[in-house]
Amino acid sequence: MYPKDVIKKAYAGKLIDNEERLAMLYDRNISSHTYNQDLADEIYARIKTYVPLLITQMQNLKECSL
Repeated sequence: MYPKDVIKKAYAGKLIDNEERLAMLYDRNISSHTYNQDLADEIYARIKTYVPLLITQMQNLKECSL
């Protein structure tokens, strides 16, 4: 699966909400096609905000598998 597909499936399974999904998907899409340093720096700063979300999601997935 591609990262885009994983994000869409996580949204479909209600593991992430729409706003978070769109932000991560947007950043994922533009980061793979940008050569603009300022834009890359902005994406890098936003990626840091996704870490707590991803940790929470990982914990939720572990609980679901128990």
